[in-house]
Amino acid sequence: MKKILLVCFTLFSVAVYAQFTPNNLAVSRISSPSPITNSGMGFQTNIIEFTTAGVATTTNINLTGSGTDFVTEERPVAHETQLNLSADKSFLLLCGYNSTVGMPTSTLRASDKIIARVDGSGNIDMSTKILPAASLNSQSVRSVVSEDGLTYFINSGSNSTFHGTRKIDHGTEESTFFNNTGNSAHRSLFYYNGRILATTQGSSNVYSIDASGVGTQIPFAVQMGYHDYDQIQVFDVDPTVSWDGTGLDLMYIADRNAGLRKFYFNGTEWTPVSEGGLHNPNFLPTTGFWALTGRLEDGKPTLYGVKILVSGGAYVSSSLVKVVDNSQRTEDWNTLEGFLPTSTELATTGNTEMLKGVAFTPGSNTDILPIAINSFNGSLIKNVATLKWTTLTEINAKEFQVEHSLNGTNFRTIGYVPAKNNLNGASYSFDHPAITSGNNYYKLKLIDKDGSSKFSNIILVNKGIYPAIGINIFPNPSADIIHVTYPMVQQKTNLLILDMTGRVLLQRELGINTDRSVITVSNLVKGQYQVIITNAEGRMVSRFIK
Repeated sequence: MKKILLVCFTLFSVAVYAQFTPNNLAVSRISSPSPITNSGMGFQTNIIEFTTAGVATTTNINLTGSGTDFVTEERPVAHETQLNLSADKSFLLLCGYNSTVGMPTSTLRASDKIIARVDGSGNIDMSTKILPAASLNSQSVRSVVSEDGLTYFINSGSNSTFHGTRKIDHGTEESTFFNNTGNSAHRSLFYYNGRILATTQGSSNVYSIDASGVGTQIPFAVQMGYHDYDQIQVFDVDPTVSWDGTGLDLMYIADRNAGLRKFYFNGTEWTPVSEGGLHNPNFLPTTGFWALTGRLEDGKPTLYGVKILVSGGAYVSSSLVKVVDNSQRTEDWNTLEGFLPTSTELATTGNTEMLKGVAFTPGSNTDILPIAINSFNGSLIKNVATLKWTTLTEINAKEFQVEHSLNGTNFRTIGYVPAKNNLNGASYSFDHPAITSGNNYYKLKLIDKDGSSKFSNIILVNKGIYPAIGINIFPNPSADIIHVTYPMVQQKTNLLILDMTGRVLLQRELGINTDRSVITVSNLVKGQYQVIITNAEGRMVSRFIK
């Protein structure tokens, strides 16, 4: 089989893309051959990738050179060039202008507004536009969010009913008015579970907008004068407290005046933990936060932000920073001796480049769970399947329900393991004796004390036989993209797409500890195709229709 594949590779060209690695950071960046000023002209825009340790990868997506001219405003005092990950974790989203480098602000804002959708393979789709005659003429565009990359919500710098935040379907040029809550322009949008959280210009207000476009001001216990709010990151860390039925109870806001702000929900209102933002002396300079994303890591809220340094009105530099909150949900993270937040500068630029937005890469695990799984694997020892897993954190966790299947679809419960409720995570094992020959699939049901639950990934244990089944492809038939799921990859494994003549059209090496991929197929002609996943132990084959 290996020899056949090698022959195929020499006979046919293989499509290669700049692929993102899940659980890394994607950062939007503008660049110029000369120092950046505050002119607002159009600049080249890229999406670059860093590990969470701040190591730059080779992935660099040039949006300006992608076939459709795409630029964003360069001003260090503006909120444009924000980057978001779609809620289903499939796409990076960024809005800009259909113009060229060097064009002035007036030209940019009078041009088409474009939504750039970038998938995990680095494929760029700019088919969604808002034409000047339709709306947003002479307005800036700032932030775009979506649940699945099929319907977008995009906001402008205007608070008029004609502009504000608008809704548009993927691949169209027809947008509709959605919301201009509070008669104040929306600055940043955050999508969570069917609703949008929006910060507003010129105030310290935050609004919650439901699926029908109705907005409500979020109740804050204290309004502390003028702050310059930008992006939001929210968490669910306490199952006993829930804001507005969302489960959310902890919020961080990037504030370019006061630094990072921390709020917790007390059952009635969102309460600040301190008079201002993060200000302890061991922290990097706190002002200048523009962009923010985060998740729980090792049981602690971990934030990744972009800071922009301006001195005397002139742009100096920008940096990507990591902040870990070592305090509890309701504690003031500025004053706890021995539990002050830690801050690390991961990357920095000079004055000819500016980092503007940050988001996790497509396919990243950003779920906020009372139990956060770190690893789950299994091995066969004398006909006993030994399952082992570790957790990153456990908060009000009840137990793990272990489930087994012979076909990867129909599962039955075979045991329970009590949770240790270790805030910093724990290790577990479970033995399943006398397993059936062939394929044995396992998954964990993570059960919380309040009854909520979520499943882990599915793993496979067998007697040296690589499964003949196990690939799931959807949607099928497909027009633009396919989602391919498969048993967890534990060794070097390749995914190939072939036409029915056996010609290799795409080849990709799958990442270790991944169990899914998103692949663009819009460039394929209509017909049937094979998906082959192969490694040293064998191969799996499935088909889809374009």
